[in-house]
Amino acid sequence: MIQDYFYSVTVKRRVKTPDGLGGATTTYKTLGTVQGLLERSSSTERLIAAQRGLDDVYTFMTDTSANSITVATGDIVIGNGITAILKSSKLQGQVESETMKNIAQWEAENYVEGA
Repeated sequence: MIQDYFYSVTVKRRVKTPDGLGGATTTYKTLGTVQGLLERSSSTERLIAAQRGLDDVYTFMTDTSANSITVATGDIVIGNGITAILKSSKLQGQVESETMKNIAQWEAENYVEGA
């Protein structure tokens, strides 16, 4: 099962607070950890990303039924020496598949906190 390859991934969310001067301050709230897989995307996905001007593209998967944290597009995930931001919509596994029905997947891009 895919879950056999999962490891601890930290999930953070950006929180913007008005600074009173017309701008905002961004802080990072750690939501906790989930069991997931954050890996470099396939060579085909990297080629497509390079054509879009992106250098580092990743795939993030997690079992939504096993997590107490709700992961969402825009969250920052940290694991396996990688820090990435979830950029795509959530892709949910097929309901008919017993092993994949709770697996959610996102496309992610390299992220530098505070940048």
